[in-house]
Amino acid sequence: MPPDDLLGEIGQEYGERLLTLLADGPSVVMRLIEKHDISCELERNGTLHCAASAKGFSEIARRAEQWQRRGAPVELLDAHQTAKPLGTHRYAGSLLDLRAGTLQPLAYFRGLAKAAMAAGARFYTSSAVRDAERSGTRWLVRTNDGSVDANWIVVCTDVCSTGPWRQLADEQVRLPYFNFATRPLPPELLGTVLRGKEGAWDTRTILSSFRLDRAGRLIFGSVGALRGTGTMIQKAWARRALSRLFPHLENVKFEHEWYGHIGMTADALRAFTSLHPTSSVSPVTMDEVLHRERYSGANSPI
Repeated sequence: MPPDDLLGEIGQEYGERLLTLLADGPSVVMRLIEKHDISCELERNGTLHCAASAKGFSEIARRAEQWQRRGAPVELLDAHQTAKPLGTHRYAGSLLDLRAGTLQPLAYFRGLAKAAMAAGARFYTSSAVRDAERSGTRWLVRTNDGSVDANWIVVCTDVCSTGPWRQLADEQVRLPYFNFATRPLPPELLGTVLRGKEGAWDTRTILSSFRLDRAGRLIFGSVGALRGTGTMIQKAWARRALSRLFPHLENVKFEHEWYGHIGMTADALRAFTSLHPTSSVSPVTMDEVLHRERYSGANSPI
């Protein structure tokens, strides 16, 4: 959602707060990586949002103008300026966002876990929460093998939520997303794509995303699940899409594949959900959240 559209949806005060949080997100991640010395292939060279058509270029031009008005280091590139770093002439232009970058997500996750353990956190895997109840000011959380009592529960499972917090998953659209990684590109090909090592994706509804890892693999992604017959269908589609973008990579083989799910709300806005009756907890005020009130039931998003 472009910045001005967001302000129109949730108002000036909360909209500006949310835009600040979103704009500062990459720098927060990069500071964590530096602070905890996390080795996760961080690249700080920005991202390219590529226009797949004239309509797409108009969309990213509007985004560029709105972010530039807010002082963000973004730049609108024409078709020629886009082709030079990408290595393809398939796009009408792109939006370069120098606040952003790429990283290896699993390595980042492991680095955060290591830092948390060093600070005293304890991890219990394969121990799904069966139920949770509040007694006074404390919570009791039960699993099949044990229980924990605590002052606070932070539910971080998003669209993968189950058990007592299944509601979080039910309130979202579950979007499957796959990635294929090529074999490491030989030197004569490596210098022909993503020369600045930006991360890239485009404006198509069924979008394409691509980036390079430190070994020189080109990682190509799009919407879809790799299961059953879908594996071959998605791989064949990815092969064709990659060849259209980079014809000179037509004979490069994929050597890794994986997919997962992204949780999305119906209106593309962040949502705040009450997971416990408010009669036994402190009331939530609009000063504590960034979103407009959207009541649709007893436990509804705001």
